[in-house]
Amino acid sequence: MTHLDLNANRITDSIPAELGNLKSLVELRLWGNDLSGPIPPELGKLGNLEYLDLGNNRLSGSIPQELGNLSNLGVMGLYENRLSGAIPPELGRLSLLRALWLNNNLLTGMPPELGRLSNLGELHLDDNRLAGSMPPELGNMANLWRLRLSYNQLTGSIPEELESLRNLRYLGINGNISLAGCLPTVFRTQLDLTLSDLGDRPFCDEYTAPDSPVSAPSGPDLFAGNTIISANLAPGHSFSSNIIVRNQGNISSVRTTLRYYRSVDSTITTGDTEVGNEEVKALEPYTRSWKAIGLDMPTTPGTY
Repeated sequence: MTHLDLNANRITDSIPAELGNLKSLVELRLWGNDLSGPIPPELGKLGNLEYLDLGNNRLSGSIPQELGNLSNLGVMGLYENRLSGAIPPELGRLSLLRALWLNNNLLTGMPPELGRLSNLGELHLDDNRLAGSMPPELGNMANLWRLRLSYNQLTGSIPEELESLRNLRYLGINGNISLAGCLPTVFRTQLDLTLSDLGDRPFCDEYTAPDSPVSAPSGPDLFAGNTIISANLAPGHSFSSNIIVRNQGNISSVRTTLRYYRSVDSTITTGDTEVGNEEVKALEPYTRSWKAIGLDMPTTPGTY
């Protein structure tokens, strides 16, 4: 077997460690299920693996350092799970990696070894709990064109070395309220500013360092994002809509209610048909809560 594709099948339980015995496997796609528990370190034995997608599940624990043994890997997707701890520096050994998608987890550390990924084009680390300074080694990623770091807890200044990223077209750094400094001036013409998530970050040719730190606005700021990936489903087919509710503010939120609506057109309003609701607990600053609801694909066009 060289390809195993079980995407969007609502599979529950954990990922079996025995998958590590499929030594001929080239692609392993398990996104959009309800898998839980840790990622088996045995997956690091899949020496021929080129594509790994475990995104949009409920996986927890740390990222196994053994995944750094996947020397032929081109794409790693572990996004939209509950993975925690630091990103293992061993991932910096994946010299053929083109895309690393670790967004929407609970990861806390970004190792400088990621700067060794000279073939990497996409690095998605947004919506985590990454703390500390942005590694200047990121400036070594010559082929990087998309860098997503928004909504973390990064501190320090933006490294000058990022100016070396001459292929960068998208940059997301918004939502890091303690991140200081300015953007390389060259980014003004290099980046796609209509898509990049820069917040109010100035470019260095228009930047004056503040005499004292600027305080962020106080208060909770709740945001609900639908993490389901588009798929072609037959009318009446059941599917699960996974929601991340995030407090982007620096004050705890109160308990509230998340409501789900069904619309007959492309817009959603509170006047549409409510199809379910869930309680969302009080959230501390920069934390999140996962919610899910089972839905049936409508027989007529519409939006949830």
